[in-house]
Amino acid sequence: MANPKVEDITIRPLNTKSFKVSIYGDTMIQNQMSEKTKKQMIDTQMGTKKVGKREKKDPKADFENSLHIVKSGKFTYKSSNNLGLGEVDFNGEVGFPAYGVKRAIVDSARNVDGITMTLLRGAIFIQGNEDDLVKLNYKKIIMREDPVVVSNGRKDLRYRGELRDWDANLTIEYNADVISAEQIVNLLNIAGFSTGLGEMRPGKTGGNYGRFKVKETK
Repeated sequence: MANPKVEDITIRPLNTKSFKVSIYGDTMIQNQMSEKTKKQMIDTQMGTKKVGKREKKDPKADFENSLHIVKSGKFTYKSSNNLGLGEVDFNGEVGFPAYGVKRAIVDSARNVDGITMTLLRGAIFIQGNEDDLVKLNYKKIIMREDPVVVSNGRKDLRYRGELRDWDANLTIEYNADVISAEQIVNLLNIAGFSTGLGEMRPGKTGGNYGRFKVKETK
């Protein structure tokens, strides 16, 4: 029996392009999962968690750990209250996960006919640093206190960072054979209105925080 003919296969290069765009917003609440919380989850899943007294809450540490740090720095608490609530100076840099921005764009497909979430997941990528973070510029950082209800129905307080008057410069890579830069920019603008970024955003809790707009380009 003769061997079947092996066909030559030509691999066509992907038609990938990239562009830069800026977004800005009034307020973003950050809530990065701390190393302490991660350890507690692992201990619970592995059955090594020790039952005992609840650890003493450290509001300032919870606040600092809630931020996505791009560059480490010093926190200076300007408030006279014991907890440190209010405006805080920070001489480092804060960012936001690039995948979080992409997820907001993907989620915006719910509000657009003809574009699916599945298509967007494989057609666009937001460039971040080695930790997948996009640097944010902002005017103020606020240490805030929010009452929450945890999984067992118990009420608790959470201390998180709030960025005010923030903006970010994004570099977006995309497959130009399936979507255009103009479509992506408009989806990004829709994402800013209906989904948002961070905690207490429209797409997560129906809140008003984390909304943003695309800066007009000339």
